[in-house]
Amino acid sequence: MKPLQGLPGLALLSVSLLRSIAGTSDAIAPNSLMCASVGQDITLACFLFPPISAEDMQVTWTQGADEDSIVHFYRNGTEYEEKQTWLFRGRTRMTRKDIASGRVALTIRNITLTDAGEYFCTFTSNSIPLKTSDRLKVTVTGRSACDLEQELGTVIKERDALIKERDYLQRFKDFQPMDSEWRWARSFAAQITMDPDTANPRLALSENGRSAIWLEDSELDLPDTPARFNRSPCVLGRERLTSGRHYWEVEVGSVGWEMGVCDESVNRKGRAAPSPEKGCWAVGILTGKEYHAFTSPSTHLRPKVPPKVISVFLDYEAERVTFYDAKEKSQIFSFPPARFPRILLPYFCTYDSGENLLLRPLTGKD
Repeated sequence: MKPLQGLPGLALLSVSLLRSIAGTSDAIAPNSLMCASVGQDITLACFLFPPISAEDMQVTWTQGADEDSIVHFYRNGTEYEEKQTWLFRGRTRMTRKDIASGRVALTIRNITLTDAGEYFCTFTSNSIPLKTSDRLKVTVTGRSACDLEQELGTVIKERDALIKERDYLQRFKDFQPMDSEWRWARSFAAQITMDPDTANPRLALSENGRSAIWLEDSELDLPDTPARFNRSPCVLGRERLTSGRHYWEVEVGSVGWEMGVCDESVNRKGRAAPSPEKGCWAVGILTGKEYHAFTSPSTHLRPKVPPKVISVFLDYEAERVTFYDAKEKSQIFSFPPARFPRILLPYFCTYDSGENLLLRPLTGKD
């Protein structure tokens, strides 16, 4: 956006997100648009997601692409004013009460026209390979234009959400009302197989990679590679899902299982409940009694009958993962739209030593 002439007294800040350069977190700026008059103060917030402590990290705020143009500098509990560009000395303050959760905020006092430009918040750690950034663009404009752009941005987001929801529902119009959604999803049947290189040593996979069973009293002699689950009774699919729509069905046991999709970089060591925050969208049953969608906190599910065949449907473009009871042809749960990682993999877990977790062959027939 170019500066508007004749309205020099106000500043507009718009925020856009840059993905992580390396490591497992992103730096996120929560506000998409901020406005301030010259002479006012502005606070720029930035946080790591998933949240990890930044107390022992270096946090650097810079203006523009020049890394030497330092607005504020923090390292290991100390702020170094001598490293700041002279234009910002005495005008900045970093709030770090929530830094243990990876949250910081920088207040710039007494905004001037020379503050216009791009601002980068960078987290750097010596202990882990992590460097993330977000960008804030400051443009001089008028109050009315700023307010208008802010309102327009909100309207556009709401419009896009409604269009996506409308398009999603209109896809079912060619089917019968009772099971139209399930039938439409099933038209995107995919051939999914399990990857033995990721399987927990206590999971025995079939040669064709289409079934798994839990070995309750023994385990296979397999190398503990970075790709392999070492405690969770899980295995990932071979297929790397990066776009499009994909549907598969799994025959499940009655004791304990989880399934869905997860980020290719999901943690495979130790044991923790899956969740979207951890890059995993899954449903399952615990101790043969309680069905859950693994949201945060988890959502208790109450299917009419215990499902025997679970359908997983990934609509990558609509940013949805939906689960069905394939026997009843009805929806069990649908996660709200989410910002998916670049690569998703099918995800399976089972605690049931008495029954196989079996990927069903799909022929296009009910």
